[in-house]
Amino acid sequence: MADRIDRDGVQRLVRQEHAQVVEVLPRPEYDWAHLPDAVNLPLKQLSAESAAVLDQSRPVIVYCHDTECDMSPRAAVRLRRLGFPRVYHYVAGKMDWLSYGLPHEGEALMVGEVMWRDAPTCRLDERLADIRRRLDEPDSCVVLEDGVVQGVLRHQALRHAPDQATAEEAMTFGSTTVRPSEEVEALTARMRHRHVDTIPVTSSDGRLLGVLVRDEAETALTRHRQAKAEPVRT
Repeated sequence: MADRIDRDGVQRLVRQEHAQVVEVLPRPEYDWAHLPDAVNLPLKQLSAESAAVLDQSRPVIVYCHDTECDMSPRAAVRLRRLGFPRVYHYVAGKMDWLSYGLPHEGEALMVGEVMWRDAPTCRLDERLADIRRRLDEPDSCVVLEDGVVQGVLRHQALRHAPDQATAEEAMTFGSTTVRPSEEVEALTARMRHRHVDTIPVTSSDGRLLGVLVRDEAETALTRHRQAKAEPVRT
């Protein structure tokens, strides 16, 4: 059986040993989004001939969609049978990778590509007077405890709540968050419909990764559509 590997292990093995990354999903899913420099070898076409693009002297990391997808463990066993001595199975797959806003390639424009990573933040016990001085009148502030999102101080609270109130007292608790793996087009449409200007972006363990600003995301989406519509020059 192939060795199991996680997200950090994938990055380490690529960086230190120039591991080859292989997505075994069908081509349309690969084209949508894939890990940087990943090779597409769909499981149904995996053979000695198709695997010849890989170097047997280097480690191979295979992945598919998520933990429920069984294509990557099957492909890992197949590659071992084809003579590859070091095969690793990235169990959580590309949705795990994308959910942490890590770099990817493909056609999709995702939140992780356009979010604002330097979002204003504050502590639960921080007084609003101190927050106002420190942040110079921000529109909002994400309230954190040990890096985990607890709520959001909205514009109204920052402007009108008493100076001595804490962020915890003035914040909106349980605010909606999104993952970096969400597609920008669908998300901005929902935000526009609900009159939402910003939304925190978190990893699956609730840690803040950034904030999506709707206006900036829609501008990026327009550029993305224009780039896709441009004819390929040869």
